[in-house]
Amino acid sequence: MVTKSLHFLWIMLAVAAAACSHSADKSETSAAPASEVLIQVGDSALTRADVLAKIPGGISAVDSARLFDAIVEEWLERNMLVAVAEQNLPDLDRIDRLVEQYRRQLLTEEYRRLMVAEHSDKASQQALRGEYEAHPERYILNQPVIKGIYVKMSSTAPQLGEVREWVAKGTPEAIDELESYGLRGAMEYDFFGDQWVAWEEIAKRIPHRFTAPVTPATQSGGNFETEVGGITYLLHVTEATDSGERMPFEFAAPRIEQALMEQQREDYDRRLMRSVYKKEVEAHRVKPGTYIPLRYRDIK
Repeated sequence: MVTKSLHFLWIMLAVAAAACSHSADKSETSAAPASEVLIQVGDSALTRADVLAKIPGGISAVDSARLFDAIVEEWLERNMLVAVAEQNLPDLDRIDRLVEQYRRQLLTEEYRRLMVAEHSDKASQQALRGEYEAHPERYILNQPVIKGIYVKMSSTAPQLGEVREWVAKGTPEAIDELESYGLRGAMEYDFFGDQWVAWEEIAKRIPHRFTAPVTPATQSGGNFETEVGGITYLLHVTEATDSGERMPFEFAAPRIEQALMEQQREDYDRRLMRSVYKKEVEAHRVKPGTYIPLRYRDIK
């Protein structure tokens, strides 16, 4: 029932929006030369310039012609629908009220979003570290995270033997050799030795059924290799932290920052609305009656 009501509301809003466009079309094209008018519905007219302004440059003549026709078709159908709706809908006043409610909602939401964005600061590393140390129980891994090297390449690649050795070593010198000489035949290469990555993000790229959450591939210094369909997959893990353990700070930091920013936005929004309420009461535009929401009861 709710879904149908929302669907009807969106249809009505679309009709009302089209009505606004209908009026705008009339005022913008009423002085256009007759030779420029492509089609007219009632007092509204669509000109060639109106359509050409909506067609991007650089597309083929065929695509341009199709887009030209689609734009004219959409304008025609929209304006015809407005005309029919205005004549047949029984309660246009109700639609006007719905449109006004929707407009007010958009205005308030956009204002709050803008104000919060202007007054939100990025959390400092000190704040992130403080939250991380204060609440270790909040940052527990539900799967392993690893650092390492991943390579996918043809099993017949002439440099596969050297690549295998360089990946297995995982030293800075080996990485330099790998990236300088070993990747010409590689299909995929990912060095993530400087950042923590969720194990599943790597595991899903390797066609192998890992039957246990902890394998040699998810342990520090571990190496894994498999061959499927003439393709060899190599993985070297330089560091690993298992599920159930505390997240490394670098892995937790983005999550902490997001949580702190969300809390900051909520705090500022609360202060903003209290400030607006106080000013509106002082200006006598808001007059407290028999009930005041809890958030505003202590404001004098």
